[in-house]
Amino acid sequence: MINHRWLVAALLAAVSSLPLTAQETGAFRISVTDPSGAGIADAQVVISDEVHGSRPVPADESDPTTYTMAGLDPGLYRLVITKAGFGS
Repeated sequence: MINHRWLVAALLAAVSSLPLTAQETGAFRISVTDPSGAGIADAQVVISDEVHGSRPVPADESDPTTYTMAGLDPGLYRLVITKAGFGS
């Protein structure tokens, strides 16, 4: 007959030795505005980092002045926003 205490202890030891890693990611949400605070629609928003290179950030469907990017790995990023008639 198996001693249940040893079986439970062995299972706990096996489970506790498994690596438990959490993938932490970040996100951002920005609104593009002019100096007066008015929203600027259809700006070009690009995020870049050394791992993924440059990629566009899509505008929210419900608000073309707001941009959201999720699933960002920890690291340093550069965000460039351009719109004709404005500086970047």
